[in-house]
Amino acid sequence: MPLPPRPAHKVRYRIEHHDPVRKILIQAVVIGLVVLLGWGLFRLGFRLSGFEELAAEKQIHSLSERVDFLEGENRRLNRELAYQRQSAAIEHKALDEVRRALETAEAENLRLKEELSFYRSIVSPSAMRPGLHIQSLQLEKGAGKGEYHYRLVLTLVRGNNRVAKGRARLTVLGTHQGRPATVEVGGSEALKFSFRYFQRLEGDLKLPEGFEPHAVRVVATPSVKRLEATEHEFPWQVSKQAGES
Repeated sequence: MPLPPRPAHKVRYRIEHHDPVRKILIQAVVIGLVVLLGWGLFRLGFRLSGFEELAAEKQIHSLSERVDFLEGENRRLNRELAYQRQSAAIEHKALDEVRRALETAEAENLRLKEELSFYRSIVSPSAMRPGLHIQSLQLEKGAGKGEYHYRLVLTLVRGNNRVAKGRARLTVLGTHQGRPATVEVGGSEALKFSFRYFQRLEGDLKLPEGFEPHAVRVVATPSVKRLEATEHEFPWQVSKQAGES
């Protein structure tokens, strides 16, 4: 049996209109929009960055001014501190100088008073008996341990223009290791004197370690006639020097 014939296919055609100008315009518009968007973002970023840079510059300027001010204030305070320290040092030095001058003046005043009293006793010896006298004994601390400096003054009252000659001995009385002991000043050598009105005898003495002094006995023995020997015992008293408290 013969096959029936196939139906004939109907061919359809689609007609499209191609407009190259329109396509180019669309592409140009898209590209333009992209460019404008990019340019806008660029300008926005530039403005934002410029704003931040300006703010940073203002902050830097403000901080720089603050730093300059603080540095200037620091220099001023350092100058003020140096001035105050210098003023304090000068004031302290001036006070020390005044204190030393005052102590020296007081010591000199005391010495002059003693000199005045001494000369008065020589010029007006009416209350003193004629003859050889042990006027005074002063002790001052020396440089070393147990070392002392002494000043002994002898006077001659109404000596009728005679010269007093002789020897004087100083003996320190005290205790050593709990027992009575003595120290002869100058050893066996006595102090020589020769004067018409008065004479100062000075020297140094050294006490042995552990010796406790209590008094000093002074004996003046003249070698001329009509003058009698004299003796006086002074309590151990060391005079304070200028600057000592």
